[in-house]
Amino acid sequence: MKILSWTLLTASILFLIWGFVRGHEVYDLADEVDAAIGLVSTSTISERQLVIDSTFSGVQRKEGELWSTYDRTAERTGKQACPT
Repeated sequence: MKILSWTLLTASILFLIWGFVRGHEVYDLADEVDAAIGLVSTSTISERQLVIDSTFSGVQRKEGELWSTYDRTAERTGKQACPT
């Protein structure tokens, strides 16, 4: 029983570390010029930021890809409004 407990604890800690280290590639919204010539820019965000963005519909999945719903280059000041 003790070995199982230590194994589960170790696995949990490893998954937490993996979540902090892992990044997700998110496609940014294209402006008119970039859309006309087919340029798509991406941002790499952390797992934590993905969870926060998904809470207020800041990231959507389209055809298996993550797409941002707002301009990530704009400075965000203050707190985000709660979606509920």
